[in-house]
Amino acid sequence: MQYPLTELVRLLAFEDGTEAREFCEHHGLTVTNEGLVHMGKTGFVDPEIAFSMHRAARLIRSKQTASLGEVSRTF
Repeated sequence: MQYPLTELVRLLAFEDGTEAREFCEHHGLTVTNEGLVHMGKTGFVDPEIAFSMHRAARLIRSKQTASLGEVSRTF
């Protein structure tokens, strides 16, 4: 199964495609040059070392200037 990387960025609230790609590759998922993530049971690994997450500054800023109703509709 293939899934668009841009959709993962939106759904999982990554700051950008680079961060999402690094996360996928850290877990053994292949990302194509076209921005598709190959999702399969054989490729996925549960690494011993946790992925280093970063503060989602863009997401936080967007919620600071929006009303509660607008924030809840984002997801």
